[in-house]
Parts: sequence; structure tokens; C-alpha cells
Amino acid sequence: MKKLQFVVILLITSVLILSCASNETSDSNKVAQSEIYQSYFVNYDASDNELEVSAGFRFGGQNGTTLRLVEKSNVTYNNLKMNASTSAWTGTSYIYKMNGSVGSEHKFVYTNNDDEVFENSIPLLKAEPVLKNAVISKSQGTAIYWTGMPLSNKDQIEVIIQDSAQTYSFFPKFVGAASLSLSPNNLELLKLGKGQIYIRRSVTLSLQKGKPIGGVIGSEYQSNKIMCELVK
Repeated sequence: MKKLQFVVILLITSVLILSCASNETSDSNKVAQSEIYQSYFVNYDASDNELEVSAGFRFGGQNGTTLRLVEKSNVTYNNLKMNASTSAWTGTSYIYKMNGSVGSEHKFVYTNNDDEVFENSIPLLKAEPVLKNAVISKSQGTAIYWTGMPLSNKDQIEVIIQDSAQTYSFFPKFVGAASLSLSPNNLELLKLGKGQIYIRRSVTLSLQKGKPIGGVIGSEYQSNKIMCELVK
């Protein structure tokens, strides 16, 4: 019975995923170039020094048919060629990966089959957690700071605390914030002992250059994880 329930859940999940966005692929020269939706994402994990960049092109909006760039059509990331990756689940996208340190600006240049060029860029905003004495007191509360720019109206900061069993997320909401104060009420569910803190900082923008159908460009920086003590 448990196995049957698992299969049913898996099938339902698959249907939901596939209903949200098409996994079909077509060649870019077979569609109207004015109807191509562009999406670009930059993800960096500082703890592993891993960068993964993706670009996607769809016909018919953000959930439309994925496109394989053919003939004159191509895309680069920071002047580097991006290679096609095709999956039965997600269709075709373009990927670039590397290990090592990265800069703050990330540029994509897309040339369509009409020889039109679209250049879009996104900042990767860094934020490393700073915790005094590496201790979080549940009874006294704590303040967590971060390096880098204060919170702006274009980005989101997620402060993540892990105890031995659970993961908790907290979000500073005030533009200009450079720290997050957590009260005892915020921390009451934390288990005492060893813990970790890290930060995810993300930016999502509309395209600077694109057709009327639009598009999206985003970045996410995940900080190093720092060890801490969770005390009463």
C-alpha cells in the first residue's frame, strides 16, 4: 500500500510540474522572433565556490515551448559560450558552470534568428553572515549582521539558521537594513547545541532589453556557512 501511495504521489507531482511549464522543444528558427520569452539566472554557492548560470528561451510566454537555438541564434554569458542542455522534465536550456571566485556583474548577450542582439545584466549581491561570539541566546535574542550592501528595494535577504533537526528562515523587511534582530519569540523553537547560519541573497528584475513579450533575469548568492552555539 505504501508503495502504491508513493507511485500515486509521484504521478501527481509529475503532472503538476509538467502542467506549469512545457517540456517540449522546438528550433528557434521555426517561431516568430518577437514571441520569444527570455530568462536568465545566476546562482553562486560560496561554501563550495560553485557558479551555475542558466539561460532559457520559450515560445508563447514563460511557460511555453522551450527553444533550441539554431543557425544564427546563440547566447553567451560574460562573453563565454553557453551549451545546450536538454531534459525530459524541463526541455532545453543553456548552462555554464565553473568553480572559483566570481565578480559582481553578470552579462548575457542573446542574438536571435533575425540578427537582433539583446544584452542584459544582473548584479550578484554578496552577503556573508556576522554573529558576535558565534553564539545565539534563545532567552536574550540575537542580532545577525552581514557584509556587503544594506538591503535595497530590489533584493531579498534570507537569514537561515539550522539546529540539529530543523531549518528556520528569517527575512529583514526594511530597506537599508544591515542586520536582523531576532527576539526570544523568534528563537523559541531552536534546539540547544551546535548550529549553522548562512544567508541567501537574491535579485529578480525585468529584462533591460527584450521583446514586448518580456522576460526575467535573476541572481542568488548563498553565503558560507558559519558554525555557532545555540544556548539558553
